[in-house]
Formats: sequence, C-alpha cells, structure tokens
Amino acid sequence: MKIHYRIKNNAIEIVRCYGTDDRIVLPEEINGLPVVSAAPYAFSAHKDGEEDAETWESEDVISFGEERLLAGEEVQEIVFPDTLKEIGRYIFYGCKKLERLEFSDTLMQVGTGAFTGCSGLKELVIHQKKGLKSCAKEILGELWQKIDVDFLYENGEAGGKRAHMVFPEHYDEAVENTPARILFTEYHGSGTNYRQCFYSKELDFAEYDSLFDMAVVMYKLEVLDDEFSVEYKRNPISFIKTRIKKPESIYRKLQKLGYDFTAENIQEQLNDVAGVRVVCAFIDDIYTVANLIAGQDDIKVIKIKDYIKNPKPNGYRSYHMIVEIPVFFSKGKTPMRVELQIRTNGMDFWATLEHQLRYKKGIEDLPGYAEISEELLRSAQAVIETDNEMQKIKNKIGMFHDIL
Repeated sequence: MKIHYRIKNNAIEIVRCYGTDDRIVLPEEINGLPVVSAAPYAFSAHKDGEEDAETWESEDVISFGEERLLAGEEVQEIVFPDTLKEIGRYIFYGCKKLERLEFSDTLMQVGTGAFTGCSGLKELVIHQKKGLKSCAKEILGELWQKIDVDFLYENGEAGGKRAHMVFPEHYDEAVENTPARILFTEYHGSGTNYRQCFYSKELDFAEYDSLFDMAVVMYKLEVLDDEFSVEYKRNPISFIKTRIKKPESIYRKLQKLGYDFTAENIQEQLNDVAGVRVVCAFIDDIYTVANLIAGQDDIKVIKIKDYIKNPKPNGYRSYHMIVEIPVFFSKGKTPMRVELQIRTNGMDFWATLEHQLRYKKGIEDLPGYAEISEELLRSAQAVIETDNEMQKIKNKIGMFHDIL
C-alpha cells in the first residue's frame, strides 16, 4: 500500500491511500513519527484535486492487481491505528460500500459530516484501551441505519470483556399539516433513543437496557395503529414520543421515597423511569388506544389515572397508564414497567408550554404568579373546549360517513 502524508507538529497526517485491497490497515507510524490524524476528504472520491504530500510505501505487503486510489466506493473496511486521535471533516463522504470501521478510544475528534453518504456501514469495533470514553456517539449521530458496535475493553475492571451493542435504525420526516400548512417533524424507529444513551462520551448501559421495554410498547402501539388504519381507514395515533428519566431525577425521587439509589429499587419502587407519550387526534381515540393496550394478553395494567375526566387543579389533562410487560433476557424473563401518557394534540400542546412556563426557576416568587396560574387554567379550559368541539364535529360526520 502507498500512503500520501504530510508532517504536522512532528506527527503524521494521512492525506490519501493507494493500493489493491479494499481493506485498509493504516500503520501506527511512518518514518518514526506517529500517525495521529487523517485529513478532510482523505477517503472521499469527491475531493477536488490532490494536495502536495510526501509518499510512504509499505514494504512487507505483497500486492496483486493494479494499484488504485482507495476512496469512495473502493473502500470497504478501514482499521485505524491506536495512535490516531482525529479524523477530518467529510473524510468518508460518499463511501457507500464502507461496511466496517475499527479504531481505539484514542480517536476522540470527528470532523463535521465525516460519515455523510456511508449508507453501507454496518459495524464499528472500538478498542477501549484507556477507559470507558469513546467517540461512538459522534459517529452514530451521523448514521441512520442499524449499526452493530463492539466495545472491546482492554484495561481496568472491565479488561478482557466485550460488549456487543445494537443501535437500531431511525429516520425523521417533515410532514405538512394541511390545510393549516404547518410543518412538523415525525420520528420513526427507536434508533434515536438508543443514540442518546451516552453521557460525557461514555455509554450508559443501564439506560440502554431500559429502552427494551419502551421499544416493546412502541412496537405494539405501531402495530395496533396500523391494524386500526387498515380496518377503519384512519390512524388514531398522531405520533409517539419517548423519554427516560435522567439519573439525577431518579436519585432525587428515590431519596424522596426513602430508598437507596440501587438498580433493585429503581425497578421495584419506580413506575415512570421509562415513559411513552401517545398523542391522538380526538378524545375518543385516547380511550380506544387505552382499551387496545389493556386488551393485550402480555400487558398487565398496574394503575390508571384519568386526568381527562378528573383534571388536575392546574388544568392538566391526560390519560395515564402504568403497564407491566415481560422483557426477555438471556437469564430469563423480567417484568418491566412503563408509564403511558395518552392525550390529544391540544392537551400535549398545552402541557408542553405550561411546563416550560411554570417550571422556570423562581417563578413562584414573581409578583402576579397567582394571576399567571389563572391565565394558564383558562387556556387549558379553552383547549378542552376546542377538543370537545372537534369531537362533536367528528361525530356528526360519522353519522353520514364511515369514520370512527
């Protein structure tokens, strides 16, 4: 293999690679200097022109066939050396056939758009030589497809262990709400949630595991919504949102309840660590979805709070269900609890804005706070009146057309 490089700060930056094999293994050093970076567009076929660079050629590899530029669709697998710290912007732009990338936790800086167009990438292998941190989140954030990631721990308490993690696919789309012509974003797939399970560049295994139960509920909701659509020609569910309580929120809630911060107490004492918000078009859709969920053989309803028929004093309306589902792990079946919040678009709109307004720090001490609370209550009443009117209109239409 032939490498074009340049020297920067007494270290090597890779500029281009030439060879006959679509598997590229970069050396740790060239002419006694460590290989620490790869330049922007280094493996992209979209690079304009070639830069001035020095040339290094491997002596211990026998090549067969005609040497070619290893860029774009000529690249299938790359192994970076443990010395590599940084890859430049758009380094793999257009590498559609790149399937596997291997590197160590020395690599921490990933340039903008580094993986643009890498639709074929399937596997990341990360050698954790220093600890638990890596650039996995930055890489996964640029990829929509399903990715398998192997974390190979080679130091510390986890030394010698391997964690194989799967990050599902996801995508979002802009949908126009006609005739209002308002654009909103719909998110599909659970991959977005899994890609958020990192804190300070470390994978949070507990949060990753907790997503299994949410994924089961989301899958069931999507199937029920599709079945309803086929039978009744419309969807009762507008969209689904998910959330996981942050560790600090879990800690505070356990403290308030008088329990220690342990995995057992989280599972046994808290019902709302994992939450799924289901937003529907009409009020009767809420009860339709709730009944469909309750009718599933493998779902156990633990608790119901109907804040639609019995609103909170501040005006909040929603239908809450705590459900228990079986999640199957290698050691057996484990019951997991999920909080479902089912509401209309109007209720969700009000609750979201009310939370932003009311939970500002120190707002209770503002002069006129009581008046603000009254205004929020009146706005909540306006929302429910609108929901009721839309329900009446739907019911009238249903008298003449097949709409449920």
